[in-house]
Amino acid sequence: MPLSDDDRIALDVYNKLYSEHATQARHHDTLRATVSGLVAAAIGGLLGFSKSATYATHVGWVILALSTLGALLSLKHYERSSLHTRMQISFSDQIDAILLKSGFPVQSVFLEARKIHRSRFPLLNRLRLYLLWMVIFFLLGGVGLYIVFGEGK
Repeated sequence: MPLSDDDRIALDVYNKLYSEHATQARHHDTLRATVSGLVAAAIGGLLGFSKSATYATHVGWVILALSTLGALLSLKHYERSSLHTRMQISFSDQIDAILLKSGFPVQSVFLEARKIHRSRFPLLNRLRLYLLWMVIFFLLGGVGLYIVFGEGK
């Protein structure tokens, strides 16, 4: 069954909105990676000052503060990316409903591919990437704590 003019207009609008939210989700993921890299580089630079007995405790606190800030910024970008991904899914569902009326079962193709992917990567599929990003910041924060409260203090 061919698409009606109204369906074509709706499909065009939904596709544009879907694309906009995909762009925004990618943007937040890029920002998260950039901020994480900058925080890690700044902490790496500060580690050189931690050898100085005069500044070690201060540097440790700054490292702890930067790692906390990095974790919070990463979580915020994850939250924003998740919002845009949720919007994409909503628009994708609307697109699929229109296409399904015309005999194009796009969603079933997606679901089948997802099923195959999950069977190939059962453990990794359950692992949440944002949690791995948090591990980086927890480790960096641990370095700060070690400098402040570690051996010889």
